[in-house]
Amino acid sequence: MTYNIIGSCPDLSKFQSDICEIERILKGAFDMKPVCILPSHGSVNKIEEMGSAHINLVLREEGKKSSRRVKRALWNTLFVWKALWVKRNRGLA
Repeated sequence: MTYNIIGSCPDLSKFQSDICEIERILKGAFDMKPVCILPSHGSVNKIEEMGSAHINLVLREEGKKSSRRVKRALWNTLFVWKALWVKRNRGLA
């Protein structure tokens, strides 16, 4: 099985290690291989191959808008959205 990741943005300090960990988990647990990782590891060739993926993983709020545009072109591919990085407001006790 293959997948795309949408929403891997370089504005987070550890985005590359996060993507490596996601890739490691998906490979180890499900033997899945990435097709395209947007926008951080994307290229024109990889974008053209996005339609071959079995699933699209949308990681951040910023990726939701892009995923809607991609979904129109890849209507037969499953999309999953999950916020992995959540900011929590912890009030003073």
